[in-house]
Amino acid sequence: MAVSAVREGAHCRASGAPEHSGTAAVLSERDVVVSSDMVKTLEQALVEVATLPDADQEEIGRRLLSHVEKLRRLRDELDKGARSLDAGKGTKFSIEEFIRQKTR
Repeated sequence: MAVSAVREGAHCRASGAPEHSGTAAVLSERDVVVSSDMVKTLEQALVEVATLPDADQEEIGRRLLSHVEKLRRLRDELDKGARSLDAGKGTKFSIEEFIRQKTR
């Protein structure tokens, strides 16, 4: 699916999707809405990606989604660890011992 994007007003929409007025726009058929408060670097990247051929857009989209999923899993693991520490389940840890074990 080709993405059309316009820098002014942060309008981005999927081809064939209805246009929206204002500063929010539909980016996919799942009606994902991005506000004008979107991080400017991501917004600029989407505008640039929109100029690429469909196949390149698809590949970039797959890689971006994969990266986002990895970040979500990492955050989930960090949250789980923090909850464990908050519950008093932490144990003493020696970085020196850890390094010794890993370099044997």
